[in-house]
Amino acid sequence: VKKARVRVYLGEERRDDLVERTLESQFLIDESLLDFMVRITGEKRFSLVLNRLQDWSEPLTASVGTLLQSMFVQQGVPLGGSEMVVFAGNYAGTAFGVHRGFENAFLIHLGPGTKEFHCWSERLYEKLTGSLEPTFGDYEYLLSSSEKFVLEPGDILYLPALVFH
Repeated sequence: VKKARVRVYLGEERRDDLVERTLESQFLIDESLLDFMVRITGEKRFSLVLNRLQDWSEPLTASVGTLLQSMFVQQGVPLGGSEMVVFAGNYAGTAFGVHRGFENAFLIHLGPGTKEFHCWSERLYEKLTGSLEPTFGDYEYLLSSSEKFVLEPGDILYLPALVFH
């Protein structure tokens, strides 16, 4: 059985040393995810990424499967299946720049707040950047050419494999 993968970022820095503390810490009564992560990391700018969420909980996977069943009936099951991913962060963009995933994913936005999610096809991204490599740092110039999705906490976005985001 593959293990779910947890990543913690402070700003753009990946902090594997904080993963165990994040997983073992308990939420306080009435504590928001933002307050929890600030308490755990001591930082105001963070992101928490949980990949392969389907490997954490069979009941969760069954519930999401029920939710997605109507999509699969209409569109078919994505080749290679799909992955559930949770991203929680308190800043726009991701710590790992514009990149592509190699799996079909359902992104579950936990918040806090609204997140603008930008996507580019491989062809368009390569035309804009001259490469298929990730773009780190300032990628503001790419945003006007993206397909933009506005996600509120609790929204789920299907992201096909190889789409830059």
